[in-house]
Amino acid sequence: PVTASVQMTEPLVADARSRVADALKNSVDSLNAYYSLYDEHLEVLRLDVNAYVKSLLARDEIEEGEGLRLFTGEITAHEAGLAKILETVPTTQVVGPFSVNTSHVREFLVAKYDTLIERCKQLVADVPTRVCEEVCRVYKEFNAKLVTPAEDPESVKEVRDHAETIPLTCDQQKVVLNEAYPYLEALEAMRRPLDDALGKSLAAAQFFPRQLEDTAVLVEEQNAELMLKFQEDQAAEQDDFWSQAKTLETTVSELGGFTDMEECAVNAARVEEMMAELKELLARADLYNSREGMFGVKQTDYGAVKKIAEQFDPFYQFWTYAQGWRDGLARWRDGAFAALDAEGMDRDVAAAFKVMFKMGKALNQRQLPDCAKNCDAIRREIEAFRVYVPLALAMRSPGVRERHWEKIKVEIGLEIPATDPEFTFGAAIEMGIKDKEDEIVAVCDVAGKEYGIETALEKMHGEWEGIALDVKEYKETGTYVIRIEDEHAQMLDDQIVMTQAMSFSPYKAPFADEIATWEKTLRMVSDVLEEWLEVQRSWQYLEPIFGSDDIMEQLPLEGKRFGAVDRQWRKTLVVAEEEPGVIVACNKKELLELFRESNRVLDGVQKGLAEYLEMKRLAFSRFFFLSNDEL
Repeated sequence: PVTASVQMTEPLVADARSRVADALKNSVDSLNAYYSLYDEHLEVLRLDVNAYVKSLLARDEIEEGEGLRLFTGEITAHEAGLAKILETVPTTQVVGPFSVNTSHVREFLVAKYDTLIERCKQLVADVPTRVCEEVCRVYKEFNAKLVTPAEDPESVKEVRDHAETIPLTCDQQKVVLNEAYPYLEALEAMRRPLDDALGKSLAAAQFFPRQLEDTAVLVEEQNAELMLKFQEDQAAEQDDFWSQAKTLETTVSELGGFTDMEECAVNAARVEEMMAELKELLARADLYNSREGMFGVKQTDYGAVKKIAEQFDPFYQFWTYAQGWRDGLARWRDGAFAALDAEGMDRDVAAAFKVMFKMGKALNQRQLPDCAKNCDAIRREIEAFRVYVPLALAMRSPGVRERHWEKIKVEIGLEIPATDPEFTFGAAIEMGIKDKEDEIVAVCDVAGKEYGIETALEKMHGEWEGIALDVKEYKETGTYVIRIEDEHAQMLDDQIVMTQAMSFSPYKAPFADEIATWEKTLRMVSDVLEEWLEVQRSWQYLEPIFGSDDIMEQLPLEGKRFGAVDRQWRKTLVVAEEEPGVIVACNKKELLELFRESNRVLDGVQKGLAEYLEMKRLAFSRFFFLSNDEL
């Protein structure tokens, strides 16, 4: 007979399939549960070793000198992690019907921990490496300076002074080197051998103090021989020095015979050359004395050279100032009047007069009457010219303008072409300006007073450059408020007072319009700021109140009025934020009128609000204990 095949839908088959499916599902759940056991290793698996090392070096412990404790702690933690991996992670694991190959994960984790441990140990090794290299660098630089060849006694002294600091330097570097020893001991405890570079630098750092001492002994022997040679060389130089000094002394003694003022330029050049030679001798004398101290011998007395300088000084002063006077006189008389430095001329004339008076007395005391007469002659020339100096100072004062020259022309009947590049002060003298000194000086004095007003106005304008309102966003309102610095407000008040004073000055005429305009500007700025800040105070008080829908319903008229002011406020502050300069932002009449109207409206709004609150108090008596702000 034919036997029918088993059908998938038969109860026995369906039941068997269901039991197999359940068994497989349960086994997969077990597999997922085993997989979740590796979640604790995810942090290590995902760790970027380079980023980890960088983060360690940025830790506060490094700056606090606790780097070794930090590194060894990390090494201990990683070694514990490695031991746990070796103990708990197998190469294969049977989970229900599955055999799981975990060897790759185990190998990766072991390698990761090995890398972390090695990198931390390298961090420990890096510290003594860095310390030893720095100590060696300091020692090498010290040694290089110690063995620098000496070229003169000064460099020998410098080397000797340097050698005296060997004990201090070695003590300082030993302190630095001591920082490396705890790390070296830690490396030894880890049984980690030192690399060649660290071993060599450590040995060098430890040996350098002895090497420096040995080098210093050798260098001192060489320098002692050099100092003997330098001493012999200086003795020969001093013979030449005295010969040169004797020649100069003879030349100075002959200067009393040079009295021809026609040779003034030649003699001035001659004494300049002699002064250069004298300065060289004095410098050499100081140098020789200094070196004799280094040689340990008695210092030579160079008083004779200083005496030559004393004998030479009157001649040097006379001829240089005499030539300077003549050069200056030509420059002042014949140079362009428009370029005349009257203040410099005043200083030079006064100095030359003083020197000639003083040198005349000195030369008379030395029984050199002809030389003294030359001093007197130059002094008389200076006196003759000196009377024109006040005129030059007045006429070349910076405040003298074309209108003043026109005024002078009217006063004295002479036209002074001050701006003509061909016109000179000598020409002005020849015009007879001395006879009209009082009239000229009077006009120039007025020019000076006017110039004071002019510069004060310029200064006041300049002080406002870059001065701006401090415009800042205000809370969450979407608009701004302003602030002006106290010192700027004070400057505004001070300038108003100063401008008022100028308006009463008898010298204001040329600047009357400018003074009036500037005073008007300052007052406008002051008034606008005053009204602006008053509006701002009211707006800041009312804005959060009328931001409430309930208040707007209770006080619709006041709310409408506040809204109108609020819109204008926001428009104005947008403009101020774009152009916050104090003068630009506040010098607007329409803005003043706007703020005055805004203040009038806001006063009415506040009165309406106060009446509303009073009405609430009458309705609820307990509100009488609350202020308006609290209510």
